[in-house]
Amino acid sequence: MRAQRIGRRAVLSGLGAGLVLASPGNGTTAGSKPIGLRAIAASRGLAYGAALGLRSVDEDQALADAYTRECAVLVPEGDAKWAGLRPAAGVFRFDGLDRLLGIADRHGQSVRGHTLLWHEALPAWVPEALRAGQGYDILSDHIFTVVGRYRGRIPVWDVVNEAVAPDEGREDGLRPTPWLRALGPRCLDLAFKAARAADPGAVLMLNDHDLEYASPLQDRRRRAVLRLLETLLARGVPVDGLGLQSHLRIGRPFDPRILHRFIGEVGGLGLMVMITELDVGDAAVTGDIPTRDQAVADHASAFLDTVLDHACVKAVTCWGLSDRQSWLHHHPAGWRPDGQPMRPLPLDVELRPKPLWQALGDAFRNAPKRSSAAWMPG
Repeated sequence: MRAQRIGRRAVLSGLGAGLVLASPGNGTTAGSKPIGLRAIAASRGLAYGAALGLRSVDEDQALADAYTRECAVLVPEGDAKWAGLRPAAGVFRFDGLDRLLGIADRHGQSVRGHTLLWHEALPAWVPEALRAGQGYDILSDHIFTVVGRYRGRIPVWDVVNEAVAPDEGREDGLRPTPWLRALGPRCLDLAFKAARAADPGAVLMLNDHDLEYASPLQDRRRRAVLRLLETLLARGVPVDGLGLQSHLRIGRPFDPRILHRFIGEVGGLGLMVMITELDVGDAAVTGDIPTRDQAVADHASAFLDTVLDHACVKAVTCWGLSDRQSWLHHHPAGWRPDGQPMRPLPLDVELRPKPLWQALGDAFRNAPKRSSAAWMPG
């Protein structure tokens, strides 16, 4: 991290303190031509995107237009998970993912596949098949079929999602999932190797959460992730990068030096880094809407300034684009003491840019310029 930036951030007692951003205005240039975050990010060799649920844009053309303007990358919220693709054993349902690829193709966007191996979002038949000893066959068949179908069209895959849980008792820090119980730790090797065989040109990611803050648990999680990456690479497993989910929450302890060092360690392994599920929860913030929105933007600015200082960071993706879509409206993690809905995303419910939109744009403009990766849309 450059000395000037680390000095400025190190004096903060936590994210959300002491930063001032310009008003986001209306998201247009001086000539009133709309400009999106995708264009701002691309000017620095970065890819910006957001998760997308097809139903939300089917029912809302204005939201669909916002995705076209703002996003170079689309991430399926559920259509590439097992529950979306595999309604029954031996049955694949590709209609949703095919439609998402069609949207991306029409608008010059790319798609990041999410996700191939996860312990959640499993249809009811999978645990039974795992108990019956069919794990190897169903996992390899799933990955060969799905990744092979989109070979050359989906350039990045979250191959393994949420693999570590160092406080759950395993010496290796791995999460004791149904897949791990059925196949052992080499289920991770199988997933990455099958994905590489199905599409040799795809970028293959390990994606995980709670790696951003300065707490003892997150220290253990960072160590577990680094140990896992080192182990996979030593075994010749074709992992290309690490995804940080980055569901940020105001009030958690942040030390930019710790996060900066961690990303440097990942980059030092020859891996790229992507921010994959960014949003900012404001349950700890009191006050009116402008106060809350500014706190969200300040929180994100400190985080983004730290991570984007590294050239190995290639992409930033939010988990949704507008506050009207956020998963936090339907989850206890999103409950505020005053009962008001969270405001965690760049656009408000009227699709107007918020201070978070401006924070993202400013962070992209201020980031060191890097070479665009081959998988990024032109």
